[in-house]
Amino acid sequence: MRSWYSRMVAIGLGLAVFGHHVPVMAQDETVPTARVVNIDWPEVARGVLAVAPELGALPKSLAAKLLPDVDRQLEGLVFPDKEALRPLVLLNAMTAGVNPRIAKVPIPVLAPIDSSRYVSAIVRLRGLKPKTTSDFLSPAISRMQFLGKTTGYDAILTVKPSLLPRGYKVNANLVQIHLGGTGLLYDVNDEDKSGGDARRGDVVEDKTLQDMYPRLRRNVSDDGLTYTFVKYGVFYFANISCANDPPFVADFPCADVEGILRTVLRDLRLIGGLPLAIPHATGSVSPRPVKKSPSFTYYAPGNLLPGTSQDGLGGVTQKILWGGGNLRFPIAENPAYANSQTFMHGGDCYGHKIPLDHGRYKCQENPGKILEPREDTAENYAYPWRDNYCEERNDNSREPKDCPAMKKAHEGQDIRPRECRYDGTRCRINLFNVVAVTKGSALWKPNNNVKFIAEDDTGVYFVYLHMSPDALRGAGLKQGQLVHRDRGQKIGEVGNWMHTDPNGTTAHLHFEIRSQTETCGGFGCTSSPYWTLIRTYEALIGMQGTEVP
Repeated sequence: MRSWYSRMVAIGLGLAVFGHHVPVMAQDETVPTARVVNIDWPEVARGVLAVAPELGALPKSLAAKLLPDVDRQLEGLVFPDKEALRPLVLLNAMTAGVNPRIAKVPIPVLAPIDSSRYVSAIVRLRGLKPKTTSDFLSPAISRMQFLGKTTGYDAILTVKPSLLPRGYKVNANLVQIHLGGTGLLYDVNDEDKSGGDARRGDVVEDKTLQDMYPRLRRNVSDDGLTYTFVKYGVFYFANISCANDPPFVADFPCADVEGILRTVLRDLRLIGGLPLAIPHATGSVSPRPVKKSPSFTYYAPGNLLPGTSQDGLGGVTQKILWGGGNLRFPIAENPAYANSQTFMHGGDCYGHKIPLDHGRYKCQENPGKILEPREDTAENYAYPWRDNYCEERNDNSREPKDCPAMKKAHEGQDIRPRECRYDGTRCRINLFNVVAVTKGSALWKPNNNVKFIAEDDTGVYFVYLHMSPDALRGAGLKQGQLVHRDRGQKIGEVGNWMHTDPNGTTAHLHFEIRSQTETCGGFGCTSSPYWTLIRTYEALIGMQGTEVP
């Protein structure tokens, strides 16, 4: 019989490399496709035995008790030397007690669980699972919610309240770390990689962590604080919910909780995952409706209101189609109106108002447009649509890398619902349903944002902003908990909340698309959603819109 080391070498030489896909062009659209990462499964197998040497010499009777069909499991893996992966398969059988979906994940799963103690406990119990898994969690974590996907995994980790500083508004039970790993990456072009490691964030000055994760980087954004790293050839991130600037709204200052994030990183251990095929987009595109709409019109992508883009550089002119045209429009009913809520009627001009007579005003950025103070003004609820991704903002943490300025810019698209039901002061909220654009899980964050994790083989994340707590509760969401939603299922209603404060904006939905790359922390880099929204809206109304000059 060949030695274990020889088998590892054989696997390394026979490692299957999945295709590296590039953007597909169809009907002058760009359909993003991801590359499948090249995972070092031989190193993973060595890591299993380093964590739990018992798995390399487990009695046959115990192995059979843990997993009677271990040989069949091995045959289903996509590597030539199945036997070398037997300890990994057995590890997955054991950690099914933590979560049964771990064995369905096609990348190595790292989590703050002491897998060495966990395996030893099962061996000592002769195959029985421990009654509770919480005893094996990192001392910093009280609960782990695990979401296994066909492209990777996400884990929502609740921080123990006893470790948190005092004196801020946040509910301590909702301070969470979002840990994720992905087998798909979208940063495949030379432009994304031109900056090398510098584009991945700041170097973390912690020798222990750098030794564990040589490509560890630190990112600060509106998502909070994120550490990113690559291990076994796989990209991982760990993001903690925190605020970067006062007032802290519903989060702790990032400086006060960064130590907790580092502790969890030190406690990450290999707990499973298997070399399974990772599905990825093929570039197929759903056709646009043939019939022309008599009313729906839109300005081209990147054509923002004059003077409103960051540094006057405009927006993203590329017609980027996420999901191949198969996503669902995020507001349930039509019509809907995409336009700026900051630089249109009733908007605050980002504090740069120029007063005129009769309550009217202009924005300093766009002085050619006279605005009415009421947000129900007809132009807000009329075609044509207008892109406002890359619109000017004053927040240093907003850095959309596909915008021409790549800084201080709006990272999503604002969409108004079908009408304004005016209450004498504002447009009423909680009237128009907001829905999931694809199959996935919604996470209602303490700052009232909703992060939506796609489970549709894309590895993409979506962000929904400005919904009220009443609307989110009414849709069945619970703060800090992953809640599954099918495509088109309700997740809230159009609102006007700015984080945890009502009436902070006009009534609208802010919608983002984020893809996983090595150059952004948190939930990935934002991508212009405008053309995708046009295509999903056309599918909703069953007619094709017309671009206006």
